[in-house]
Amino acid sequence: ARADSPPVEFASGRAMNHVAQIAKAPHPVGSAAHKQVRDYVLNELTTLGIKPEVQETSVSNIVAALKGTRNSKALLLVSHYDTVQNAPGAGDDSSGVALMLEIARALKASGPLNNDVIFLFSDGEETGLLGAKAFVNQHPWSRDCRQAGRCFAPSAVPCRARRARPRPRSRAGISSGCRWRP
Repeated sequence: ARADSPPVEFASGRAMNHVAQIAKAPHPVGSAAHKQVRDYVLNELTTLGIKPEVQETSVSNIVAALKGTRNSKALLLVSHYDTVQNAPGAGDDSSGVALMLEIARALKASGPLNNDVIFLFSDGEETGLLGAKAFVNQHPWSRDCRQAGRCFAPSAVPCRARRARPRPRSRAGISSGCRWRP
């Protein structure tokens, strides 16, 4: 979909605009470029009228939520905003950050939600899943998230953070999800 699609629709063009901003240069943890990306994500969420918070541990997770009308378990969306030293991270994981920003925008424009949606822009993934582990082990919102039977993400960050067993990869090399350990 084009960047000028109706506000309640997800638009890949709008998401690609975020990728262009986020993946200008490598942004490993601790670099000036990393801080610029963190500030970009915080600014975009704030512009949407969503109040983000920064979970400071050894890394800086960005966490935000859209509240639902029911008192039920939340849906957790996760991507990481750090990169390795020598790559701008368009595919790992600036595209995931861009998708989450565009999903947040579309959901905010669509009106009330039934369930809470929590957005975790984790930090330190490239240095050992540090942000995902910090969220799961320390953030109070992690208890509000439903443990899904499957998660569909090539990196399966939530699965590794909760010590799940990865499922076998398909012939295409893409994981079909993971099973959560009880």
